Amino acid sequence: MKNKILIAPFITILFFSILAESGCTTKEKTQIPDPVGTNTYTFIADNKQYDLDLYKSIDDDPNHNYVWIRFGLSSSALNFGFITVNYVNGDFTNSYYNIRYENGGEIVNLGKVDGLGSITKIPTSGWSTSSSAEVGNGYVVRFKHSSEYGNSSLPYYYARFYVTDFVNSTSGGIGFVKAKYQMPFE
Repeated sequence: MKNKILIAPFITILFFSILAESGCTTKEKTQIPDPVGTNTYTFIADNKQYDLDLYKSIDDDPNHNYVWIRFGLSSSALNFGFITVNYVNGDFTNSYYNIRYENGGEIVNLGKVDGLGSITKIPTSGWSTSSSAEVGNGYVVRFKHSSEYGNSSLPYYYARFYVTDFVNSTSGGIGFVKAKYQMPFE
């Protein structure tokens, strides 16, 4: 009888300790680790600052020589977008086409994700030429090694992005968008 009396308070204290512990702790999401080959980049939040090179080399399309496909923020509204420029020679000094904004690639905004490592699949739909940059959101971009983006015989190349932070400019407002990315992404 004496043992039963000692066990009851012990079980009661244990029960309430577990209950108190589970009620006091907050469940924080654990961010998935960054994959091997992760890079960081700070985009300039200024009008048409396409400043990250996705591809810069020989154009896959036989009608052109060299192509430079860039990715960045397409407006002060913080929209991601693309730019394509063609060149006559390999040192990229002589452009023979006008610069084409919102051309050269597509992007899908995946919404809120738990870091770059949680982006594991290439979307099958939702592709657009631009998308808003939002902290905590994941993105997949696709592009071709060509100025002729509509050429269906050319393969897509992919990259994944995760926006980590906005940084204010010295003049006020958002000046920079910080992101992690991995390219190629398959």
